[in-house]
Amino acid sequence: LAKEITASCKDGCVGIYFAWRDSLYHSCYDGYISYVAIAPGIESDDRLKDVIIYDAKDDSDIIIKSFVGTLNDNDINIVMYDVKKALKYLGIRHSNVIWDIGVAAYLVNPLKDSYEPDDIARDYLGKTIPSFKEKFGKDKAEKLIEEKSQDYIEYIATIAGILPKAMKNAAKQLEEWQMYDLYKQRGKEGSSGT
Repeated sequence: LAKEITASCKDGCVGIYFAWRDSLYHSCYDGYISYVAIAPGIESDDRLKDVIIYDAKDDSDIIIKSFVGTLNDNDINIVMYDVKKALKYLGIRHSNVIWDIGVAAYLVNPLKDSYEPDDIARDYLGKTIPSFKEKFGKDKAEKLIEEKSQDYIEYIATIAGILPKAMKNAAKQLEEWQMYDLYKQRGKEGSSGT
């Protein structure tokens, strides 16, 4: 899988979004990964058809570490949302190729009160996607996963699809405002667990 994605990443970038079990808002420090949505590249118009959904099982941490390691070895930029929550699954303590769109969004606008995927889509792509709560109400991710909800799978695919292009646009703003070096410093500290 990693070799296929590496070959399809003409622009050297991939978006990865983890869907977590045991959480109201699908991202829990103590939960475990149920699905991984992987979106190769930033140039496709039809994001959903390009996104690969990996149905994670008990071996998810081994598979994901191998996958991320292969991307890292090939200098494929990995854009994620909230990298810190996923560190134990990534299998690397530091990488110059893992980017956190949430950290970038915070540095661009530290006065905002929310940096959720729907905010990022709106702020960096001009796209409207519903928040998890708007789309699924009070349903827990675990229930949606158990039901193998197609809406939930499409939702996480959409998020993975926005990550690479949103990061590209956020990085441009960071460079314009001479904050890119600060982002790289925070990203390195964040990805090493400090």
